[in-house]
Amino acid sequence: MFKNFIQQQIRTKITVRKLDTSASVKRPTPILLLRTEPNNEWSLSMQNKLSQLGYFTVDAAIHLPEKKEGESLLDTCYKELTKATSDLSFFPPLLISHGDKAARISQKFVSNKPVSGLVMMDSDTVSDLTEFPLSEFEPRFPICMISKGPPPEFLDGWIDHLPLKKGQELKDLEQWMDQVGM
Repeated sequence: MFKNFIQQQIRTKITVRKLDTSASVKRPTPILLLRTEPNNEWSLSMQNKLSQLGYFTVDAAIHLPEKKEGESLLDTCYKELTKATSDLSFFPPLLISHGDKAARISQKFVSNKPVSGLVMMDSDTVSDLTEFPLSEFEPRFPICMISKGPPPEFLDGWIDHLPLKKGQELKDLEQWMDQVGM
């Protein structure tokens, strides 16, 4: 079913799992799934379904480190994600984050790194975001938020906001990707 499945741990903070596709149609935009939650059921499901649609997918699971003196957790996670993605060296991906903390890390990432698009999905976990402040960025790419709550104010007018419907996330994601030409 899958041509290539590679998992490696980069340092101790991020695990990267790559999944190539055996689909007859190969899509040019790679997909980077980002999560901070240890449960990988969501990412395995998304990665399998997206690879069946012809997308090369990478799952980046950030293992939240202990806070270091003088450096915020957000900055530490951003640096680890930057290192992991620079080792991949692929076309700017569609970044799909899952959960509150992953959404904040993805906002920091897209403020400094090229992406083809950004999707922020809610998870069932409610997080303390004290260590993960909002990172404002200039939206120069398609953005979608699939959530129960409202999008960040600075993205008002720039973001497609879809209500979170359990079990419908992939269908909503596929429709949005079709609408924006991915």
